[in-house]
Amino acid sequence: MGVGEQKALNMLSLARRAGDLLIGQDNIFDALRGGKRLAVFAAEDCSANVLRKLRSAGERGELEIFILKNTDRALMGKHLGIGCAQAAALPRESGFAEKIISLMNEDRSDADE
Repeated sequence: MGVGEQKALNMLSLARRAGDLLIGQDNIFDALRGGKRLAVFAAEDCSANVLRKLRSAGERGELEIFILKNTDRALMGKHLGIGCAQAAALPRESGFAEKIISLMNEDRSDADE
């Protein structure tokens, strides 16, 4: 797991404690039906069915998807204090989302060098 993904999981944990994080596909799709724009963070082993639905919503401009490399459902769940989780989301304009996206982009640009 890259440093960016580790920091991203830590930030997701903080967002959960702050009450800002949506965990699980049902909560994510309910928020989308309510008109929210989201940043969705998915485990690398997220189910194909859930990813297909998320990508479809992404094509409609409702969300952005970020796959956490080398992070499976169990690891994501552990960081969030639950058994397992394949996806979690934050409002796109939230400070937590901006920071996590920045960390992940920073890690990817370091890997390219």
